[in-house]
Amino acid sequence: MFEATMESHYIRGGIVLIVNGISVSFDHFDRKLEKAIYELERHFLPIKIRSIHIIKPRSQIFNILKPLWFFLLGRRLRSRSQIHSGHQKEVLESLTLYGITPMILPSAIGGDLVLDHKRWLKKKRDRE
Repeated sequence: MFEATMESHYIRGGIVLIVNGISVSFDHFDRKLEKAIYELERHFLPIKIRSIHIIKPRSQIFNILKPLWFFLLGRRLRSRSQIHSGHQKEVLESLTLYGITPMILPSAIGGDLVLDHKRWLKKKRDRE
């Protein structure tokens, strides 16, 4: 997300946030911290979140947290949020309907993009 704040086309056009619900557990949530981060992003980051796509949410966790999370999102983002469930092929087909192709999705969620964090960090450091 920080990378997006440095690029003008992301600031003007906004970003699509993809949430990987496969590995979510209750241990990942701290309500006060989540609210603080949300408020900081909402008021101080110069980017717009255009839509949110939640991939394969764990049903029991998601059903408990969904009302609170959607309340915090507000009406505009709530209407632009999509939930993609089912087998991997079905999820990828569903995302494609929104212009999110496997070519730009990380391999961890079934896409073709292989992420190499060490190479990315090295590239960023070399630029500076």
